[in-house]
Amino acid sequence: MQNDMDSNNPDVLSLPDEPNNSEEICPAPNQEKPEKNRTLHTQHIFITCILFGLVGFLNAWHTIASDCIVHIIQPAQGIVFQGVEDRTPTPHLLAWSLSEIGRLIALNGLKLPVILVPEILLYSLLWMWIAHLFNPDYLPIRLKNPGTKGLFDGAFETDQPLRTSLLILFSGALVFAIWQLTPLPKYNYAALYLPRPGMIWMIRYMLIGLVIWFSAASGGIGDTFLHGPAVFRGKSLIPTCGKGLLWGAAVYLSTVIVEPTHIQTLLMHLQTLGTFNISLFLPIEHLYILCSFCAWISAGILLCFLIPNLSKASISNFSFKLLSVLEVTVIVVGCISLQWFSVTRLVKRYDLEPSIMETVADPYSPLKPTSGVPDGPMAAAAFSKLVHVPFGTSSQYPDTNVLVFRGHKPTVSVLKHGYTLDGLSANRVAMQRTLAFLKARRYVSSLSWMALKHMFDCYTLRFNTTKALHLLLLDMKYGPHPSQCDLATQTIPFTCAATPQNRELLNDYGNPNWFTHKNRFACRLIGDMYRRMGEASQSLKWYRKADMPPSFMQKMKNEKPMFNQGEVTGRIVINGKPASGMRIGIMPWRMNGLTPYVSLLLQNSIGEIYSPRAFSPLFGQFCPSPYAFRWLSASATTDSEGRFTVSDLTEGQYRLMLALPSTLQLKSPFDPGLSVSNSPTPFVVNYQAPRKDLGTVYINISVPHKKIRISKIHPEPQ
Repeated sequence: MQNDMDSNNPDVLSLPDEPNNSEEICPAPNQEKPEKNRTLHTQHIFITCILFGLVGFLNAWHTIASDCIVHIIQPAQGIVFQGVEDRTPTPHLLAWSLSEIGRLIALNGLKLPVILVPEILLYSLLWMWIAHLFNPDYLPIRLKNPGTKGLFDGAFETDQPLRTSLLILFSGALVFAIWQLTPLPKYNYAALYLPRPGMIWMIRYMLIGLVIWFSAASGGIGDTFLHGPAVFRGKSLIPTCGKGLLWGAAVYLSTVIVEPTHIQTLLMHLQTLGTFNISLFLPIEHLYILCSFCAWISAGILLCFLIPNLSKASISNFSFKLLSVLEVTVIVVGCISLQWFSVTRLVKRYDLEPSIMETVADPYSPLKPTSGVPDGPMAAAAFSKLVHVPFGTSSQYPDTNVLVFRGHKPTVSVLKHGYTLDGLSANRVAMQRTLAFLKARRYVSSLSWMALKHMFDCYTLRFNTTKALHLLLLDMKYGPHPSQCDLATQTIPFTCAATPQNRELLNDYGNPNWFTHKNRFACRLIGDMYRRMGEASQSLKWYRKADMPPSFMQKMKNEKPMFNQGEVTGRIVINGKPASGMRIGIMPWRMNGLTPYVSLLLQNSIGEIYSPRAFSPLFGQFCPSPYAFRWLSASATTDSEGRFTVSDLTEGQYRLMLALPSTLQLKSPFDPGLSVSNSPTPFVVNYQAPRKDLGTVYINISVPHKKIRISKIHPEPQ
């Protein structure tokens, strides 16, 4: 009753009911706050991707720097680019950025101790983050007594600093040893066509996965080393081992899908295209870094999938979906980027078949700018097989004799073969096939140098230096071979006639979209070429770019423009009949407006035409190579009356040359059956003598015991 009264009395205090500890104090083991858990996991994912991606980016950048730099610059004092001459215009594809190359040189030149320090720091940070992912309560570095002034207000403390450092060094040494000591085949030219050695690479990644899991997993060997035997969980060793092996196998599969290999071998193959240039370097740099970045991010995402405390808690939440989307995204991006490195694509695009790579007689060396390119008889055979160009002369373009008139001196007869420097036929069908090959490959192929030589020789054999120069400029624009082409590119614009076609080609040589004129020497060279063609205004423009002194500029302004309207006419008669359809060539002897270097070369030009020395096994005595005919300034074809006219000659002294039909075969250098009346002497064209009429040149050819029928004289095929 008293109790009833007390319970009804408001003045009597009563204690509240005791809480149910089993329901409120001890929450369910799996009870957690979804929103907080989701945010934590999202941060884990992004930090993991950033750290792994950073490692992949730095590794790829260093690989690009160390492997590409030897293909860009020569091993000399200062920066000397491969295939680039300081005194000539530089092809736009070889106009390297000095700041970009400077970074590559600095990165490649880092000494081993300098490289090891940031790598150790970065990998230590990565290992500590992985250990934190395995055990969120483990923070190797934490902020003690944080203040309120900022994020880093307070003092830092470390958890087992000595043991942590030893564990990081030991696990890092194991990873390094596994990576370096795993036996892998040496790379060579054939390595590009072989698949990655799968089993060895998979074992390599799986061993690295074991090291990571045993050193960083909660309750594993690394955790036991840091915090004592109490945390060791022996029953988890087998699952830990399995997950480490699974992670290694998954990483191997992702790298196979998205990461290119054999970069050094790939660069050696691309060197066959000519001088390694910007159009090749930029996709390699950007796409290789992107592929490596994706591969490492994929490894980090796979790590998040397999870490126990994250995987079980996030299978059905936002983090698992995010991981899946990121993994698919990096795989797709990596696969798309990897297509540039596809062996099938490279072989089809650039003709990098193993049989063609074997024709590289002189393997690439940074000291030899012309090395690493297929050349010689084996390369010619490979080109002949691919493009279906036959060897030797043919009935469509047979051997012919060329007469060099010397006035009162005996006329010289030289033999012009119907094949090119490599022995390939120079007939019209071969030209068409070679030109179609170059256009289909956009002048970029492992055999582009062979095709370029073939077309150049075909043009010069036909006395067409305009098309030969145009071909060289196209090569410089799309797939430059400057070390092989610079000499011809510098000389032909000085010796060719000032025709509208040649003037247009000179404009292309000065086009800033095609060539870069970095210094005053290159600008003056273009100015000298315009001056030689009589383009006074253009020459002054380039002289100003070359920063020529005022006295020189005043002299050029007062100078009369160089004469460029020379004309020579004549008529050819063979054995009393007009020689119709014959090719006439105008060979310079002396010219005004040349640079000292070109003038010196020109003095020896006639010696290249009728040299008593054999040029090669294919071109014997008095058999000039096709390259010798590059000196011709202009050419023409005789009409039905045997008349010819050559115009637009610049100021200088010239000789006349005539290509005979193949039915007239003469001995070299002097044929006793050859007689010439009114043989043209070297003639001069200038302001005082703008036109020269050579009159009628009578050629009589008699062959003992053989009657020559004029009706069988056919013009030289073009």
